[in-house]
Amino acid sequence: MLQNKNMEKFEIRGVWWLPSDDSIKVPGLLKYNSKDGGSLELFGTLFNGKQDDVIINGESTSSDKITLNRCILSNFTRTNKYQYTDYFAPEIFFNVHFTDPTQIKFSEMYCHFSNTQEWAQLAGFKSEQDIFENKLVLTQSLPTKRDIQIDDKVTMSFFLQVHNPVFKKEIFEDINITQRVFFSFIFTDEYSYDMIEEFYIRHLQHFLSLATSNPIYPIDLMGKTKHNTITEDGKEYNPLVKIFLHLGEFEKRVRKTRHFNMLFLLRDINDSIEMYLQNWFSNKELLQPTIGLFLGTLNNINLFTENRFLNLSNSLESYHRRKLNTKKYSEEEKDILLQTILANIDKKYEQDISEKLKYIDEVSLRRRIKDIYELAENILSKFYNRKDFAHQVTLVRNYYTHLDRKLKPEVDKIDIHRLMDNLEITLIICLLIEIGFSLDKIDEMLKRRPDYNLLTTLKS
Repeated sequence: MLQNKNMEKFEIRGVWWLPSDDSIKVPGLLKYNSKDGGSLELFGTLFNGKQDDVIINGESTSSDKITLNRCILSNFTRTNKYQYTDYFAPEIFFNVHFTDPTQIKFSEMYCHFSNTQEWAQLAGFKSEQDIFENKLVLTQSLPTKRDIQIDDKVTMSFFLQVHNPVFKKEIFEDINITQRVFFSFIFTDEYSYDMIEEFYIRHLQHFLSLATSNPIYPIDLMGKTKHNTITEDGKEYNPLVKIFLHLGEFEKRVRKTRHFNMLFLLRDINDSIEMYLQNWFSNKELLQPTIGLFLGTLNNINLFTENRFLNLSNSLESYHRRKLNTKKYSEEEKDILLQTILANIDKKYEQDISEKLKYIDEVSLRRRIKDIYELAENILSKFYNRKDFAHQVTLVRNYYTHLDRKLKPEVDKIDIHRLMDNLEITLIICLLIEIGFSLDKIDEMLKRRPDYNLLTTLKS
């Protein structure tokens, strides 16, 4: 059974040292909460004149091995008798001593994300009440674990993890049993934590965020590494490393979302889940800039209107450039055009003009919108008129980018919030196409959402 410490808050006393000099050990207090990350308060100092020690090792009073990674010196105080040192520690690894960042590798990773229980709709419990025998029976039956081959490096699966019942008082007045959805990544070899986090955990996080229409965060994170091998009774094993991250104020950003307000659920992809996830992960490097900017915009409710609009329009341009990449001219035509222009200008302007013409083959934003619209015309035509939409998006983008006062009177006539809603739905459809959903399935899923149905009624 997977078990983790309280991801929200804890304090641990212990001794701490630098991997480069473990002869000097200093007592201190490690504090952690998910909002602020880790902070280490040392009753002394480990500073040795070097600036390259980003790892601090420690051992708690209960003999837990601890590694603090990416440590930043935040405060140093010296009095006549004592020295005190504080460090910020955004990454904490329990049950292991890594002595160098290159050692932070894992062969297995287990993640529990926020909001995934509602998305998965996996039922592990069943209750039966017999009123004649005055009996209530609660049974637990875990769904079969399902392996999904993501690529040649990793197999992913998801499963229910159930905590043992918690009994309050000896007379059992209250019983608490908790189930959570976990995702596992089993790798063919050990890979760096940074690579796993960027290309697998974060990309799955983005997939789930798109599915749930909500910010998603890793609440529990654990991994397996060969760097903490323990031998007991002649047998070797590797205890799970528990990972605690600095998540910021994620609880304020996460909304309690019911399944009927989500874009798609596990049951929508269950029959072909391997295909959908393979499509998503195979595009991770190509589409990551688009996905990161788009979902970061959707999940940040504090953005100003101007920033939100520009981020959405930039996401649309990024998607077109990376996926469709329509050009005005072929490479041969572009070279001939550049040579012709440069041959007919004064040499002293050649470098400046050459720089300005570097992107002469790029198509306009209007053309990009036209190309994307044609990918799902039957759906998008329910939300807006393409020509009007392209004109308004281009006009507002140019105004917010260049602040041309001549454009302001026309911009003031545009419902920019509705325009952003239509940009959002366009990008969502693009990403659903990349996942592998058919246009009919996308149309069906959108019709389940009351907010998207409302947008279709507002089409002018």
